[in-house]
Amino acid sequence: MNMIAPPPLSTGDQVAIVAPAGYLNDKTILQKGLDILEHLGFSPRYEESASQSHDYLSNPDGHRSRELETCFCDPDIKAIIALRGGYGCLRIISDLSWEKMKENPKFFIGFSDISILANQITEKSGLITFHGPTLSTLPLIDRTSIERLNYCLRGSWQNPLKENIEIVKKHEPTRGKLSCWNLASLVSLLGTPFSPDLKNKIVLLEDINEPPYRLDKLFTQLYHAGKLHDLSGLILGSFSADANSDKLDNMRLEEFVWNRVLELTQKESYPIWGKFPIGHLETNIAMPIGAYFQMSCERGVLSFAE
Repeated sequence: MNMIAPPPLSTGDQVAIVAPAGYLNDKTILQKGLDILEHLGFSPRYEESASQSHDYLSNPDGHRSRELETCFCDPDIKAIIALRGGYGCLRIISDLSWEKMKENPKFFIGFSDISILANQITEKSGLITFHGPTLSTLPLIDRTSIERLNYCLRGSWQNPLKENIEIVKKHEPTRGKLSCWNLASLVSLLGTPFSPDLKNKIVLLEDINEPPYRLDKLFTQLYHAGKLHDLSGLILGSFSADANSDKLDNMRLEEFVWNRVLELTQKESYPIWGKFPIGHLETNIAMPIGAYFQMSCERGVLSFAE
């Protein structure tokens, strides 16, 4: 399948806010997120109905799926950003029209539970989507992440990325499509028709609020399901106890993850990186799902490969 790159945005373009998963009751955070999009030069479009409260969801399933499809089909909307993660994308992915998204390519951005939806859109329609900040996290992330989001929306997402990473396992340069996931969300798809084929892909993983035994269980499930076999590369983002955990606790948890992943992949032949700046902490750079990239351990660079 030939991948479809979303058209870049210009100043003044409309960016729709959708809530395909959980709701947001903090109006202060909501307004700050909208203000940041305006400061970047875009025109945010937000409907109050996008974040009502239907138990732990923003709205009933049918409403959430129609909202997303309507935004894709609206020619005035040039990009779509998820309001927040939470839970809910698994409930609507069987009801969506991938053809509508293919016929109306535009930016779709989100992470956490939204990674389920973003990867499915890419897999089914061929549209490159973006693992990146939700509107609710825009006020919480750093300037680097905001600038990266702006560059991506304006079409400069192919630039090489040289981050302060940890080379967990060295290997010669390797190439593959990016597949970016929240770990728990990815594991929730095992045994379903939506479980992805990760072979020959560069897989990025992150998570939050998972203690060591749970992370062990999740990675072990991936291993036994064959999802850590024959990758092109594995990139580990942030794994934090919670949003307020201190730096030392996060470092210990990430080292635990690296060591467990090394145990599970000792027979595999692909590079593994750690400390990549994606996830639920203050640095969460936007990454293009479905685009081809090359991992170079010698230079520590992730570069776009056409």
